Amino acid sequence: MKPIEKGFTNHESRVTDHDSEPAWLRDNQIVKVEFNESLNARGVDWIAEICAGEIQCCEHCGRAFPLWPPQGWADHVLENHATELTRQARQGMSQMSETAPNDMHTTFFAMTFAQRVSMRRRAWQLGYAKPEEPKPRLVS
Repeated sequence: MKPIEKGFTNHESRVTDHDSEPAWLRDNQIVKVEFNESLNARGVDWIAEICAGEIQCCEHCGRAFPLWPPQGWADHVLENHATELTRQARQGMSQMSETAPNDMHTTFFAMTFAQRVSMRRRAWQLGYAKPEEPKPRLVS
């Protein structure tokens, strides 16, 4: 990788052989991804494994937070930038601040998973995610 110059972001992948990876890691439209059903019994700890090392930055001040669990980031936004939020955004952030897993957390994870190759790769490497098997077609 090239050194990162101040003020620029390096978007070069740390993976040098993309041909050895399945195409669905880089294209979230070609196939639906499903998670191993056995993960349901583990609560959300498997999500933390997929999110390990990922960060979420505050859009208002740039402070970095671990992506999962989202409470630290959400609490920060509510405590420090609430006047910059619409009522709807404050309500959503309040749900993100809850410690018990909820639908807002699940939606946040799903949206982020769809966008980040690093998370999709980690889920694949851990054996947690795979492409959905095609449904058999009835031919008449």
